[in-house]
Amino acid sequence: MTDTYKVLSQTQLPNAAAAQYTVPGATSAIVRSIILVNTSGSPVTVSLFVNGSAASNKILDTYSIPANNRIELNAVLTLAATNTIQGVASTAAVVTMTVSGLEIS
Repeated sequence: MTDTYKVLSQTQLPNAAAAQYTVPGATSAIVRSIILVNTSGSPVTVSLFVNGSAASNKILDTYSIPANNRIELNAVLTLAATNTIQGVASTAAVVTMTVSGLEIS
């Protein structure tokens, strides 16, 4: 079994919900941190989901990040192979999402 601490994903959120991180096959992941940075001069709202984009999958609900600001989520998420973290922002390509944690294979 191999444990690898790393940046699991670093992407800019789209304006339609889409997978930003998918756990590789035969692997599990423990997410320790999600950092969201608004690089624009206007407030942007974001929502995050685990395993789908239905209301029941939300882990962050329409949170407003002020202009040129950031938030850090320090919740622990345990994910199985092929599980996803999805994200959406009110404006595309201005919120950078960095997911850090551990992959176990």
